Amino acid sequence: MQKLAHEIYSFDEFRLDLTRGALFRGPDELKLRPKSFDVLKYLIENPGRLISKDELIESVWQGMAVTDDSLVQCLKDIRRALGDNSQQIIKTVPRRGYIFEKEVTENGTAVYTEETSGVHLVIEEMSEPPAVAGGLPLQKSERWKKGKLLAAIKQRKLVFAFVVSAIVLFGGGLAYGLFTFFRQPPASPFKSVSIKQLTHEGNATTAAISRDGKYFAYTAGDEDGKKSLWVSQIVAPNPTQIVASSDIYGLGAFSPDGNFVYYLREDGMYQTATFGGLTRKMRDGVVGRFSISPDGKQVAFMRIGAGDGLGSRVIVANTDGTGEERILAYRKPPESFGTGGCGWSPDGETLICAAGDNPMFGQQFPMALRVADGQQTPLTPGNWNLVSYPQWLPDGGGFLMRGWNSKNPGATFWHVTFPDGVTTPIYHSLDNYGQISLTADASAFVTIQFKSHLNLYAMDLSDERRQMKQLTFGPDGVDGSRTLTTTPDNRIVYNSAKGGNDDLWIMDSDGGNQRQLTFDASLEDGAMVSRDGRSVVFGVPSQGIWKIDLDGGNRKQLSARGMFPEYSQDGN
Repeated sequence: MQKLAHEIYSFDEFRLDLTRGALFRGPDELKLRPKSFDVLKYLIENPGRLISKDELIESVWQGMAVTDDSLVQCLKDIRRALGDNSQQIIKTVPRRGYIFEKEVTENGTAVYTEETSGVHLVIEEMSEPPAVAGGLPLQKSERWKKGKLLAAIKQRKLVFAFVVSAIVLFGGGLAYGLFTFFRQPPASPFKSVSIKQLTHEGNATTAAISRDGKYFAYTAGDEDGKKSLWVSQIVAPNPTQIVASSDIYGLGAFSPDGNFVYYLREDGMYQTATFGGLTRKMRDGVVGRFSISPDGKQVAFMRIGAGDGLGSRVIVANTDGTGEERILAYRKPPESFGTGGCGWSPDGETLICAAGDNPMFGQQFPMALRVADGQQTPLTPGNWNLVSYPQWLPDGGGFLMRGWNSKNPGATFWHVTFPDGVTTPIYHSLDNYGQISLTADASAFVTIQFKSHLNLYAMDLSDERRQMKQLTFGPDGVDGSRTLTTTPDNRIVYNSAKGGNDDLWIMDSDGGNQRQLTFDASLEDGAMVSRDGRSVVFGVPSQGIWKIDLDGGNRKQLSARGMFPEYSQDGN
């Protein structure tokens, strides 16, 4: 009879025996529930790689309808067995997922090891890799399934993993992204992204990159509240001011030949020479984010009206100020075009613009507009919380955009195919990013990176000294940024990301007894405590109004739409 060889993963003093379905520390077996075992197995088989909650749930539960709480309970079970309360083995990356940090050996052979420093990102190739010739051992692979990147763990396949270090930048910093580009199906042409910091003053507000990728321009906020315009080389950043501090409103783009930079002031759109000198006003009435056509002859921008019949419009006009404006497309309230700007296709025939059934709260999407006649075609299924700065790829087969939705809150930049609208996240980050500007060959982009440092303080208004007491102490916190309210007995309900996701918490008025109320990736916003102090209602973008008991239990959806709930006087 043939003996069955044990498949064993080892890390530190632990062994995960797949054949026996058991976890050991030395000779002792550690008890794990079956699903907890499967979660740990998946993490161990992907060491050093950021794994999202969606990927874990899909891989372990395989299409079963479960909540994020099921995964949270499994991780608690695993950490209890491993004694990993300090997250030295399984690290939680807030809003993004988990990383198995330890070196793993498979039957005595090292699977992966890396000394980590800072934040590590993993962005995988989407196509199925070829077999490896020459008798080399094949490892594990990933495949594309249902429009999402799902890990399919199989023996004797090769995983393409490119780990890049992310520089932790501070508020208002200018970042420069380099894409590795290839042209294979099925969805995204991007397999790695690296980030380089270009400015360090913390005052950059908008940015653009020249189409040849040699220069970048940006606006910088000054102490008097005004902005100045700067330009610099990419390879050796040494910014030079080309427009002095004034009422600059924002930056648009370089001209296609790179000789000029377009920017906004309060009275219209201006053009200035890239290295300073000639400046002239081009058009009146251009407001908000605008985009220059590939031939440099036209500008597209949005004009947002009130509910007076004007609605919101996408305007196309000549950049040189001649001719009349043309209303390319119109949406009547409550439908609208958002403020996220538009992007011209390389052939100049299509604009991608931010649109929505309502301009806020999970109802935006990218909209294709035909320049010839303004025909509107929504591109992606489902709605987004935010769509902005679409930038076309040179072959016209898709575009990049900054997008955010509550179902994938860690994803920052997305690739969207055209015209079928398949979306793929290409970069995840803990930080917030602004405007995207892409080179002509899609090899690089610039963006503004923002980072929050928010903690909660309390002040006794009866104390004439008005002294404040700090209640939370997160180094990169978002505490209270979306929810800050009190209970009838003067406890504080607030949002915080210190539990791994941005969830609801409750604490005493002096900062004591801090306790987490929600445990999922959904972003709870605008919470309100009931008048009897027994429950909390809150909104989740694109998921409507929810209610929980004050101890966090009995979560219930009250409506599929809406934000910022308020209790009636009778509490019903």
